[in-house]
Amino acid sequence: MGSVVLTGATSAILGSEIIVMGGLSTYNLGSNAGIDVVIELGAHFQNERLFIEYQSKVKASEKEMVNIVPQVQQANNLIKQLRGKLDDEKKKKFTELFELYKQKSAHHKLVTEKFEELKTSRFNQEQINIVVKGAAYPGAVIKYRRQVEKISVMQSAFMMSFLPGQESAPMTAINTKKK
Repeated sequence: MGSVVLTGATSAILGSEIIVMGGLSTYNLGSNAGIDVVIELGAHFQNERLFIEYQSKVKASEKEMVNIVPQVQQANNLIKQLRGKLDDEKKKKFTELFELYKQKSAHHKLVTEKFEELKTSRFNQEQINIVVKGAAYPGAVIKYRRQVEKISVMQSAFMMSFLPGQESAPMTAINTKKK
């Protein structure tokens, strides 16, 4: 959920896919072999999974609401026409329909609110840095939301800062030599 920090001159991320909510720091990213390394920054993998799940729940709930709303409107119109003078059988039927509508409406509201919350909570809203103190090799891919940064040639000692809403993250050289 937080950041991944690998220390030491031999630390490396080789041939894997890492999803991290915070930043990442390592000595080497990838290898001379060109094995794919995918780093996804600023993503909460559990909330992403829940977002997809709730997306389908909202669609299903909307379908249920589309089916029940006309029935409720029809019942309301009938009650108005009869000026509230209903026999016991119709009263019971309409009461059950209104209760079902209340339940479905409350469920729809709950599911929709959770979905809206997950839209933003699946991403980190703060600045995220990736720091490579040694080298990043071709085959390394850094993802941040819709940004995809592919390393096509070896890059030595750099840092990238990602912010929500920016087009692309600048790659800034860093000095790793101790004074």
